[in-house]
Amino acid sequence: MKLVAIREVRKNPAVLYSSDEYRVLTSNNQPKALCFPLDEAENIEELASVFRRARAMAAVERARSFALEKGLDRVSAKEIDDEIQAARESSGS
Repeated sequence: MKLVAIREVRKNPAVLYSSDEYRVLTSNNQPKALCFPLDEAENIEELASVFRRARAMAAVERARSFALEKGLDRVSAKEIDDEIQAARESSGS
């Protein structure tokens, strides 16, 4: 995987597709996008769907890890229901 500044892409767009290597686009040294090579036969919508699922799975795993760190895995179903009810009442739903 190679880091590529957006400024560099403006000067030479071919840097994105000049090899089969994955690219991370950066702005001010912060990652902004992931670019990867596609084959003409690949279904882009299917790839996007797989990517969205992978991101969702990673988010769930981060939430589980956070819950374990904070001890939230020991909260009872009743406590969860009470919290949901309180949130609903405060929002007027």
